Amino acid sequence: MFENMSEGKLKKLVTAVVVAGTILIVFLLGVVLYQFISMGVKQSKIDSMNAQISEYEQLIAKLDEDLDAYSREQVLEQLAREYGYIYPDDVTMGDLS
Repeated sequence: MFENMSEGKLKKLVTAVVVAGTILIVFLLGVVLYQFISMGVKQSKIDSMNAQISEYEQLIAKLDEDLDAYSREQVLEQLAREYGYIYPDDVTMGDLS
């Protein structure tokens, strides 16, 4: 196949193949580099969201503890009395007759 080609044409063909191969390699390296950068950015977002999830889980646990504390009958009664609420059968100063 290449026996009939002149030396000048063969050099041009080899040069074209080398240039095309070099361009292909540079393009593929660019794609691989872009993928690595993209994976790093996505992993950073995942780490950030996992940190937020952990933070919110801790906040939920603390709020559940607070809810349990404020749901106890003694605490509710104490808070109600601090705000002036009374039971219907409580004796107040105005009822001493």
